Amino acid sequence: MRSAAHLELVRESVTTAANLAHERTLPILPDLAAMVPSGALQRGSTLAVHGVGATSFALALAGQAVREGSFMAVIAPPSFGLAACLDFDIPLRRVVQFVLPSNVENWAQAVAAVVDGFDVVLLADRHRVSNSQARQLLARNRERGSILIRVEGPAWPDAADLRFDVSSPEWSGLGQGHGHLLARKVAVQVAGRRYHGRQRVHEIMLPAHQGGVAPAPALPAPVTHLASGPTSLVATAPAVVGRFAGADIDAMLDVADTGHTGEDAAGLDAIA
Repeated sequence: MRSAAHLELVRESVTTAANLAHERTLPILPDLAAMVPSGALQRGSTLAVHGVGATSFALALAGQAVREGSFMAVIAPPSFGLAACLDFDIPLRRVVQFVLPSNVENWAQAVAAVVDGFDVVLLADRHRVSNSQARQLLARNRERGSILIRVEGPAWPDAADLRFDVSSPEWSGLGQGHGHLLARKVAVQVAGRRYHGRQRVHEIMLPAHQGGVAPAPALPAPVTHLASGPTSLVATAPAVVGRFAGADIDAMLDVADTGHTGEDAAGLDAIA
């Protein structure tokens, strides 16, 4: 009898620990799970996204949590298009956009108030953050258990828990003067003070052919076949869909998404 009671107590402890662990995280797309510790987004953490398609990648990070019931706030200029959320199947009824004046005196307090009310906060505001403002926001984010995703913008004085650098864009679908842009393969490198995994580059499709995000397909191995000679072998390169390493097109699309033009666009590319 005593053993049965002890076993039941152990079961309750394990169940409680599992529930608490679940409450401390938010879900992420399975295709992105390999990029984050434990395959989930840790509540109270700060993420930073830089590079090509940074806004799209940030939405991909947050999408699964919002689809499963979390609410997301987007702090961005009026030019930010919430319609981009639809590309990642994010329900707009759970997304609220806030526009803060660039010269607001209590910027950090305003952002902290937003953090208090949402599970995920996507910060695409180009406000330059001071040391005291960064400390205030990080403390509020940890206390609330939200996930703060910083998209591009001026560098913060602190290091993010996880930093994602998106680079090496390669568009597919364009031929020699014909075709349409269908999908973009990018390379994502993860770093940060909470990332202790093996440093490697993750290749994904952003967007994929059907929209959203997907793993980058592996290139097929070269095929060999017999030539006309009885003993010679000829290696035939695999047929590859027309691709375009379109850094200029990526810059154009990023400018269209964020509303920045000219020198502002160049400034975005220059941010590390």
